[in-house]
Amino acid sequence: MMKQATLLLVGATLALSGCGGKSDTTVKAKPSIKKSIAVTPAQKAAKAYLTKMDKMATALESVTDEKSAKKAAAQIREINVEMDALSKKYSDQGTQIGMASVMMNNQQEFMAIQSRMSAVMMNLAAQPALMETISDAMSETPTLK
Repeated sequence: MMKQATLLLVGATLALSGCGGKSDTTVKAKPSIKKSIAVTPAQKAAKAYLTKMDKMATALESVTDEKSAKKAAAQIREINVEMDALSKKYSDQGTQIGMASVMMNNQQEFMAIQSRMSAVMMNLAAQPALMETISDAMSETPTLK
């Protein structure tokens, strides 16, 4: 019993040894995609999907006027083609359940990208001409199957 208590105490001490250090309060302007190595087809598909969504969010954030809206719409259409190819590449590998699991593991990244996109779309809603240009391209975005 004493041996188990000692092991528990040593384990807790080791686990907490990293706590209490200097905290980093630097706030990043834009969350980035984790650059971990993807091993399974589902992990590869999810990482690629998140990367494409990040590129799409960046394109949306660049919109300030009609010219930049047209440029962003063209970029989004290119991303849509890439996402469609991605969907076709992984759809026959039975990755749906694996993708759901990987996306749950990357939920913070996914939500950060979705938040960025939602914020831009809300700002564009006040500018109907820009919103129309962007929403046409966004409506062509395929879903990953």
